[in-house]
Amino acid sequence: MKSSQSINRFWGKHNRVKQRKGKVTLSALSRQMEIDQGGLSKILNGDVNIYLHRIVEMAILLNCKPGDLLPQEWLSISIPHADLTLVIEGVEDWLTQHQLTLDAAHKAALITEIVDLVHESPEARKKEIMHQHLLKVG
Repeated sequence: MKSSQSINRFWGKHNRVKQRKGKVTLSALSRQMEIDQGGLSKILNGDVNIYLHRIVEMAILLNCKPGDLLPQEWLSISIPHADLTLVIEGVEDWLTQHQLTLDAAHKAALITEIVDLVHESPEARKKEIMHQHLLKVG
């Protein structure tokens, strides 16, 4: 298994955030993520650990899929797109139905939490598990 330092270095060299951010500045992105620009730069350069909730949060803010931000080489080991799509759409629908809003950081944390729950679950139970978790949160 690779060390976290080598994983961070690889992320720093090969992540695709800069390609996906378009005209959004790092300053604006860091403000939306509620971290300082130096902290965001450390994440993007691989100087600190990258957490799934930060990747999901950036994807929400950049209007793309989390996998779009990962190094190309990691795509074969990322979370199945179907699981992530199910959870993102489920959370968005649930928030709309309950007339609730969450900032990007809280929405990303919720999505990450639910993806962790459904990822290892049998296909037939994924929606049920997601809905049960959302009821606990609501």
